[in-house]
Amino acid sequence: MRPEVAGKLLMAPNFIKSADDLVTCVQATQNGFLKQALRKTREAAPYVDQARKLRRTLDKAQAARDLVGVSSIRDTLLTACGFSDKSMGYFNDEERRATLEKMLKVIAEQARDTWREELVYRFVLTRGDSLGGAMRNIVGAEAGVLFARALREAAKRKGLKGLLVKSKEDGKIQAIAWPDRAVFFDKAPKFLAEAGSKKNNIDAIMVNSAIARPTGSLWSQEKALLGNPGTYVACGELKGGIDPAGADEHWKTAASALDRIRKRFPRNPPKLFFIGAAIAKAMALEIFDQLQDGHLTHAANLTVPKQLDDLADWLIAL
Repeated sequence: MRPEVAGKLLMAPNFIKSADDLVTCVQATQNGFLKQALRKTREAAPYVDQARKLRRTLDKAQAARDLVGVSSIRDTLLTACGFSDKSMGYFNDEERRATLEKMLKVIAEQARDTWREELVYRFVLTRGDSLGGAMRNIVGAEAGVLFARALREAAKRKGLKGLLVKSKEDGKIQAIAWPDRAVFFDKAPKFLAEAGSKKNNIDAIMVNSAIARPTGSLWSQEKALLGNPGTYVACGELKGGIDPAGADEHWKTAASALDRIRKRFPRNPPKLFFIGAAIAKAMALEIFDQLQDGHLTHAANLTVPKQLDDLADWLIAL
C-alpha cells in the first residue's frame, strides 16, 4: 500500500525507493559524454570542410580588402568576423558589404601578415559557438526520442492499438498519441505563461484528446486541446543534458515550470513528473522530497531504462 499524508496519496515509483536511486552513476555520465562527443564530431564535419574551403579561397587573394567584392563567400567571411547567421539577417546586401569591408580592415591591421590564418581561426571559433547551440537542440531532441520510444513500448505492453507519432524531418518528436490520449512536446500554452512573458514552454503535456474534440484529425486539434485546461492529464519536464555541471540549473528551470503549472491549476491539477539525465545528489534529494510530499507524482532518471519504462507504463495507464 502506498503511504498517505494528510489524506493525500503519495507516489512511490517502483524503482525509486530513496534519493540515491535517482542519482546518475559515473558510468552513465561517461557514456553520455562519449555519445555526445561522437555526435559532435559528426556535426562538426561540415564546419571543418567550410574552413578548408575558406582557406583555399584566402590563399588566392593578395590582400584582405580584395575579398570584399567576392559575394560567394561574403557570409562565410562575416561569420569569420564574428557575425552569427541570425545577426546577418538584420543587414541587407549593401550593408553586409560595408560591414565586411570595415571588419576586414580591422582584422588585417591587427593580424598583418597572418590575416589569412586569423580569418580561418575566427571562422572556426564562431562556428564552434553555433555547434554548441546545435548540440543543445540535438540533446533535447534525443531525450524526446527516448521518452517517446518508452511510451510506444509501454503502449505495446498494454496492448493499445492505433498509436500515432508526429515528428519533424530532423527526427524531433512533436507528439505521440493513442486512443483518448496525446502527449505534445515543447509547447507553450498561453494560459500557462507567466505574466509579461510571451513564451514559457512545457516539455511534455499529456491531454485527454476525447474531451471536446471536434471532427478532423487529432493533430489539427492541437491548439484547441492545449488551450483547454480541462483536457490536461499530466505535465512533465524532460532534461536530456548529461553534464553534471548543468544539472542543478536544469532542475531549477524544470522546478520553476512545474510550479507555474501548479499555480495555474488550484483545483484538480494535472499529474506532474520529471525526467532528467544528469541528476546529482542534492538535486535527487529535492526530487525525492517532492515525490514524498506530493508535489511530484512521478520521476525517472533518463539513463536508467527501468525507471523510464516504469514512468511510461504509469502515463499509459492514466
